[in-house]
Amino acid sequence: MRAVGPVATSGKASAGEREAAFLALLALRTEMGAIVYPTLTTFLNKACHAMADKVKPVTKAASAFAKDLVSNSPGQALPAIMEHMVNDDGMKWQGSLLKMELLADFAERAPEQTARSLTLLMPLVSKLMWHDKAVLKEAAIKCMNAVSATMDNRDIEERVPDLISRSEERRVGKECRS
Repeated sequence: MRAVGPVATSGKASAGEREAAFLALLALRTEMGAIVYPTLTTFLNKACHAMADKVKPVTKAASAFAKDLVSNSPGQALPAIMEHMVNDDGMKWQGSLLKMELLADFAERAPEQTARSLTLLMPLVSKLMWHDKAVLKEAAIKCMNAVSATMDNRDIEERVPDLISRSEERRVGKECRS
């Protein structure tokens, strides 16, 4: 894994190394498959952080790696993926946007496993539903709808869209989470 060490670097001088590191991670997943998933999921948070990189090839490589990893992960991998997705320390809005896209995709692909992780997902997604960036707010709302659609509770299914629309309001959302 020495080849992916540059993922943690910053600055324009090492941008090529960061891009190459994410491309190497993508190639590992492509060539080796499921055997490297446990190791590769540890790089998801770094890929999300790299979305705020000033050098576009780095953001493209990080995005390609993260999207490929999550879209090819089996449904049972969600707990391992979530372990690395819930950490948002120092996360810029671009990284959070990628997380919302990945989670929405996963929810549509593996609804049963997503439903089992709702207690982890709801706080992560709900706090982004009133973000200042409109594009992130819209992605969080879309993700919340996708995640909520995995619920299998007939008693509350019809009320979920109303709850989501109400939690979009900052004041009401804070009251609901308290």
